[in-house]
Amino acid sequence: FIALLRYSMRDAGMLRIAHVMGWQRLFLIPAGAPASEGFYLRYPMDDFVAIAALESQRNSCVVIGEDLGTVPAGFRERMAAANLLSTRVFYFEQEHGRFRAPNAFPKLASVSATTHDLATLRGYWEMDDISAKARLGVIRPEEAQSARSRRAWDKRALLEALRQEKLLPPEAGSGGAEDVSWSPALAEAVYLYLAKSPSLLLTVQLDDLAGELHQANLPDSGDNANWRRRLSISLEQLRANASISQVLTEIAQQRE
Repeated sequence: FIALLRYSMRDAGMLRIAHVMGWQRLFLIPAGAPASEGFYLRYPMDDFVAIAALESQRNSCVVIGEDLGTVPAGFRERMAAANLLSTRVFYFEQEHGRFRAPNAFPKLASVSATTHDLATLRGYWEMDDISAKARLGVIRPEEAQSARSRRAWDKRALLEALRQEKLLPPEAGSGGAEDVSWSPALAEAVYLYLAKSPSLLLTVQLDDLAGELHQANLPDSGDNANWRRRLSISLEQLRANASISQVLTEIAQQRE
């Protein structure tokens, strides 16, 4: 474990631990047995955290834990006590049907609008991820219908959250989410919303700046060109795009 951390941190200023809950426990299912006969194998989390903290100091490397999914009670508190950054994805940060306000995000966190395994902001708005899952058989037709109904609700909540922070783009108007078409201004508004949080780190996805519709990876989909989709514009075009530069400047100003 020590050797793995040292090797990973050697040339990195930041290290993300995927499914960091594995430092505490891992769910195992015996070969040939149903999931109901599975069990948790526990790990010495305190030792893992202490070692990671030591190697983080030695290598001047920030550590982020991907604490998404089924998070054990008290786990995030243990992360915070060790200054291990939490992972907060905008899509999931909801309470009672409302998106979490920027000032309610924790300081010890890395915040993002989405991830490589989730819909891009444009794909989220246009429900491209739901359509792709239905087309590839990842979800059944009735599940797709339910997902679209839920997404319609989430889109309304998103507009309301932006409205509360006075970030709603003018073209969104005062109508409902069903009347609002996707625009780059919506992506900018979401990132400015997250930029207002006190969280120490904000990650901006190139896919969203480029207006990509399809996500990089669609889990459980088999051969869906996962990890092979290129950006629709070149890096040179990305750098030369005045609108994207302006968005990044506004995000940086908000973060000051």
